[in-house]
Order: sequence, then C-alpha cells, then structure tokens
Amino acid sequence: MDYVLSFFEKKERKSAFILIYAAFAVTFWAYLPYSERLFTLQEDGSVAMTQLIENGASLTTAERLWNLFQTSPQIWGAFLLFGLIPMGIVRFLFREKLSDYGLTLGLWRRTRNLILMTAPLFALTVWLAGPDPAYLQTYPYSPWLLGGFTSFTDGWPFLCAYFGIYLFFYYLSWEFFFRGFVQIGTESTVGYANAVLLGTLISTMAHFGPHAFLETLGAIAGGILWGFFVYRTRSIYAGWLTHATLGIMLDLILLNGFMPR
Repeated sequence: MDYVLSFFEKKERKSAFILIYAAFAVTFWAYLPYSERLFTLQEDGSVAMTQLIENGASLTTAERLWNLFQTSPQIWGAFLLFGLIPMGIVRFLFREKLSDYGLTLGLWRRTRNLILMTAPLFALTVWLAGPDPAYLQTYPYSPWLLGGFTSFTDGWPFLCAYFGIYLFFYYLSWEFFFRGFVQIGTESTVGYANAVLLGTLISTMAHFGPHAFLETLGAIAGGILWGFFVYRTRSIYAGWLTHATLGIMLDLILLNGFMPR
C-alpha cells in the first residue's frame, strides 16, 4: 500500500492535482466543436472562401462582433480552462501568487533579449513558408475575424479586435497553463528538465486532431523551447509573445494567400 499512500503525500499532492486537472482540461478543450472554416479545400486542390452571409451590409458592428465572439470556442475555451480556472486554483486553492507561476517579468533583461531574438525569427519563418492549405482545417479559429467582410480594407478593425482577443485571452492563457501552471507547478517534484518535458508532452497532446501533422511535430520543439525560456527567465512572457507572433503571423499569411483578389 506504500505506493498508494505516497500518491497522497504532501510533497506529491500539488503536482498530482495539477496533472489530473491538466488531463481533464486538455481533453475538454480538444473536443470543443470547431466553427465553420473561413476557407475550404476543394476536391481539385483549390481553396474557396466561405460565404458567411448573403447580405453582409445589413449587419451592424455589434452583430459582427457577436458573430466573432460566438464562433471562437477554442479561444474562449482556452481562456476558461487554461486561464481562469488554473489561476483560481493557484490563488484560492494553493494560496500562492500568480507571479510565482510566471505572470511576472522575472529576469526582465533575459525576457527582453529572448523576445527580440526569436519573435522576428518566427515571423520570418512563417512568411518564408507561405500559405499552406494543411492549416486551413484549423486556422483561423473564427471565420468572422474580418467581421464577415472579404477584404482587409473593410475588415481590418475586426481583424485588430480578433488579434487582440487572440493575444490576451488565448495565448496568455495557453502559456500560463502549460508553462506556468503545469511546468512551474511540478518543478519541485520532478525537477526542471522533466517539468519542461511534462508541459511539452501535454501541450503536444492538445494539438492532436485537426491540427496539421507538421504543426504537431513543431509543438514538441516549441514546447521545449518555450519551457526553457521559462526556466531561464522565471517568466512566461517571452514564450507568450513569441508564440503569439507565430500564430498571428500564420493567420495573416493564410488570409493574404487565400483571400480572393
């Protein structure tokens, strides 16, 4: 029975709780339904843009924003499951500071340098790779990120709103959960390297399903890299901003590559 009792030892309790919650949170998030895709891949290999509305001019700005909100379940699901609930667990169950889980500048010079060195590199990599139809099954998360318009000229205010939501509600929650809650939360039990690998393993599992195979492979490398950033800086901000740069740039490349001219 010793191995059963050791599961409940105080030094193991927090890590066990974190990993059990992570298993449920990632499972629920992964099974959230996807909205209609903005672009669809045709049988002949061409890409068509979905006709979201028949008479778009009749919609008000509020209606367009509401459509943007309700067609982004992956974003709001991440905000709840990876952001709000884990933050509540840290503050009210563990009675610890959020700054202890990476919501701090930490060693800010290292944070700044890592952002300056890697964010442009990620953006350049996505730009050079160009628009890949394999990503259209997943991205953009909401077909309404342009407010239902079919041009950047008309839809840019909604695109800015979408990217703001994406940055703060999705990517900040994502990085807090995998690199803060899971990684930092289990360091004292499993050690620094294994904590990075735990966060990487669980975040990679979150990519199973409709995500492109290369993206899922990239999640392994990204998880290790951003986990190392946290180890070096004691902050999630470097990983947050570089990960967000990658995702936002991907959406822009897809829009630019597949929108009708």
